[in-house]
Amino acid sequence: MEVTGSNGSAVYLELLQHLVDCGKPAVPRGQPTRELLDVQVIIKEPASVHVLETARRSPASIAATEAAHLIAGVSSLEQLDSASGGRFSRFADHGRLRGAYGPRAYSQLERVIQLLSGDPDSRQAAVSIWNGTELAAPSKDVPCTISLHFTIRGGKLLMRTSMRSNDIFLGFPIDIEMFAALQKTVAAALGIPAGQYTHAVGSLHLYDRDLERAMLILSAGLGWQTREPALPDGALPLVTDLIPGQRWRSSRQAVEDIVMFQFGTALYLEEDDWAGWKEWQHQFAGCIPHLPQHGTWQVCSHCRYITDGPCRECDIEPFQ
Repeated sequence: MEVTGSNGSAVYLELLQHLVDCGKPAVPRGQPTRELLDVQVIIKEPASVHVLETARRSPASIAATEAAHLIAGVSSLEQLDSASGGRFSRFADHGRLRGAYGPRAYSQLERVIQLLSGDPDSRQAAVSIWNGTELAAPSKDVPCTISLHFTIRGGKLLMRTSMRSNDIFLGFPIDIEMFAALQKTVAAALGIPAGQYTHAVGSLHLYDRDLERAMLILSAGLGWQTREPALPDGALPLVTDLIPGQRWRSSRQAVEDIVMFQFGTALYLEEDDWAGWKEWQHQFAGCIPHLPQHGTWQVCSHCRYITDGPCRECDIEPFQ
């Protein structure tokens, strides 16, 4: 099925209603669900991809932290646990989220920028989140997302996310906000506006345990306004005299600074832009929890995980 809308909130309610009314029973890993297969969601207005006008309150701390990790190309279980009240630890293997998107996408996104800046009509600007080893050994964190695909058509950056599985109640609202934040950042680096966002899901599902809360959300309908999106339009002001690759690296580094609470900036801004950027930087950072103060946190330059001291899993010099 395909659902098209101008904003994420309306699309979310339509999908939720479809699941309640037409979802087929499935019991993966012994957990009863209602499921829709082969769902495609198209949101035409990139500034309104987020789900913020329903009774489903998507936590700003989780959305902002996940968006920042993806854009910066890093992962921190400690920071996500702090943002979610410890919710992410249940998916960790030996203290790490093995399926974290940031480290998997880090170098690929750099190539996407290079490719699209040299050939705006390219169809090859794809990022693979799955690397083919996910099922080789048991893991608590098998990525729900398979790939990201970027195209430029009509002078706008379009983005398509392909997912094997998506939980409508917990995952979907945060996922589309996170990926839209990435789309807007890549578009800013390329110097073009963001266009429509497409979210394709193999299995869109609602766990039976969330059915009662889903009914309450549907009965409330549209009209709620709980917070601002994690990454609003125009959040990354970039000067035009830098080439796209430099703009991407600058914005990525600036978001990494926010993740690490270093509050520097790699952006080369005109004096008039600085006040607005500084205000947004602190607003965004205010949604992302501090890493525990007892540690010396660094980003491993090889695996891109944030570690407390030297990275114990990499054999090369870990600090950048």
